[in-house]
Order: sequence, then C-alpha cells, then structure tokens
Amino acid sequence: MRKHLNETFAAYVKKYDQQIPMIDLKYHHAYRVAELAEKIAVSLQLSEEDQELAYVIGLLHDIGRFQQVEDYDSTDDKYMDHADFGVYLLFDENLIYQFYNKENNFAVIAKAIANHNKKNIAANYNKRERLFAKIIRDADKLDIFYLTANDEIVFWKAGFEVSPLVWQNFIAEKPIDYRDMKTLADQLLLFLAFVYDLNFHFSFDYLKNTKYLEIIMNKYNKPYNFDFNLVRQKIMKYLDYYSQKTENAV
Repeated sequence: MRKHLNETFAAYVKKYDQQIPMIDLKYHHAYRVAELAEKIAVSLQLSEEDQELAYVIGLLHDIGRFQQVEDYDSTDDKYMDHADFGVYLLFDENLIYQFYNKENNFAVIAKAIANHNKKNIAANYNKRERLFAKIIRDADKLDIFYLTANDEIVFWKAGFEVSPLVWQNFIAEKPIDYRDMKTLADQLLLFLAFVYDLNFHFSFDYLKNTKYLEIIMNKYNKPYNFDFNLVRQKIMKYLDYYSQKTENAV
C-alpha cells in the first residue's frame, strides 16, 4: 500500500515541472507531512488503518498546490484556494481512486484536506473529522517550521512595525489571519502564532527537540516596534508548558 501510494504520488507530480522551485518544495513537503501525520497518529495509539489514513491525508493535503503554482506562479490562495481545489481534484475528478479506495474514509479525507489551510476547524465536523483535521493541521505546521528554519521558506514582507490586530491576536494566543499580514513583523508573529493552533503533545515535543522556533526567532531578530524578548519568552513559555503536559487536548 505505502509503496504504491508513494509511487503514484511521484508519478502524478511528474505532470508538472519539478525544476520550478516551489513545485519541488511542495513535492518533498508532502512526504514529510505524511510521515509527521503518521507519527502523530502513532503517538495517539490509533489503529493501523487510521495511521495509514493519516499518512494518506498528509501526502495528499497539498495536491491542489501544483496546479495553483503552474497556473498562477504563486501559492497565494487569493488566486485559488489550493485546499478546496485539491478536494475538487480528488473527489469531483475522482483522482482519489488512484491513491486510496476505502470509501468509508472519503468524507474524513475531504474535510481534513479542505480545512487544513483555514484559520479554524469547521464547527460542524464530527469527532472523527475533527481528529484528522487536527492531525493534518499540526503535521503541516511542523513542516512549515522545518522549512522556515532551513531557509526553504524565507519571509518576504518588509517593515518592522506590527499591525495592531496582529499584535492583539498574538498576545491573546490566537491564530492570525493571513489577510491581516502587512509587514515583516506581522509575518513573523503569524508564523510563531502557529504554535497556538497545535493540538498534540507530539507536536510540542517535536518543536522543543528540534529547536526550530529558536532558530527562526534568532534569524528574524530585528528592530521591531515591540519587545522581541517578550515575544520570545511568551512563545517558549507556551511551548514548555504544553510539551510537559501528558494529555493531548489543547
């Protein structure tokens, strides 16, 4: 199953030009997110079938990205929501059957992928749908921290002044809306605030062990119009607290 899934995904991506840096980045990102999603499922002691399901969702979560990059030369969802388009490809165009055929899990896959790039999880998801939405949201963010720490994602905004709403949400420990991001200061806080949306002990422990947050904060320590040490302390205190908790509910 795993070998077929990986080979089928690789064959699908070959339709696109992997010499384009963002296509190649998203190709490798998909495999890492799949592995992280599976590791989260293992940490939760889910069944082998659900571990496999987490891997499938992780591998396919950005399948809409490739066409987005080809059509718009951008990963900005203002042009096309890549998550919604991925669900369209998989379930309206029936691409899912090339990868996975357990139809009883199709709704879970569709909702997890559709939701992975949204600010919040949809209120009408049932318990199982919410679980897999949380798994893919965590796995995706963990790899985004990896990419940023390793300079595969480089912040592109300019300006050291934080927008009031961004600062308000950061201090309140709430996720920040991409549409509110106007400056480099906003972009940094938006990325750091991903921590507030993590759900599982595995995720906090992973960040604590990899030190990706420290690397990112050291890299982007600039003369902002806020106390950067306060931001650093707040993030690390939050990470320390949840990495030490034994339960997964956040």
